[in-house]
Amino acid sequence: AIENREEKKALTVIKKFPIDGKYTGDQKMTHLMMAVLHGQTAVVEALLAKKVPLELKNEVGDTALAVAVGNEQI
Repeated sequence: AIENREEKKALTVIKKFPIDGKYTGDQKMTHLMMAVLHGQTAVVEALLAKKVPLELKNEVGDTALAVAVGNEQI
């Protein structure tokens, strides 16, 4: 849902189910990184409330914070 920019669907899934914060999809991007990349603030907040790991890195070595900075999200 995050990758397809379906923010409402993503929020429903996050609220109803346990989240595997270590999931990595394409390019080793976590759910948090994908939400940051797509500017989905509400999804980012929901994931942070679930205490997903912040230190995980994608295939180029960026954390979610680095992705946010790189995309001028903060």
